[in-house]
Amino acid sequence: MSKAFHTVDRGQLFEDLKEVLEEDQLHMISILLKDVRITVRIKNTLGEAFTTNVWVLRGDCLFPVLFTYYLARQLKNLQGDQMVTDLGFNVY
Repeated sequence: MSKAFHTVDRGQLFEDLKEVLEEDQLHMISILLKDVRITVRIKNTLGEAFTTNVWVLRGDCLFPVLFTYYLARQLKNLQGDQMVTDLGFNVY
């Protein structure tokens, strides 16, 4: 399941969130999702920083919620207009 976090299109997630969040809430989440620079470390060696628009960073309590919302929206898209309810909340 951890690899699933690496498949999240953050741009699509942000677009989906626009339908359910208010502008100030979107602004706070945009700080977490947009223009994130990542550096890979292997043992004691740091790689060059890069920007990516794919994956949800882990380590914050908000990210599992964002991932679950993104997954539910993707399932809804696969199932057409059928509502997804198995995740504990409704996605329209």
